Amino acid sequence: MDVVLDALPQQTFSGQVAYIDMVYEEKRGDTTYTATIVLDQMDPQIRWGMTAAVRFLP
Repeated sequence: MDVVLDALPQQTFSGQVAYIDMVYEEKRGDTTYTATIVLDQMDPQIRWGMTAAVRFLP
């Protein structure tokens, strides 16, 4: 999968889903499941709480 952080749109990171929560949350009318993604390589610019877009690859 490709991960692009909103704060670092010029960089693409690769990673894998490590865990998907079994319990959903409703946020602004959407049903969401919290997922933990482990990146293949870390970058010192990445911080906790950053939002990201994830694209799942075939």
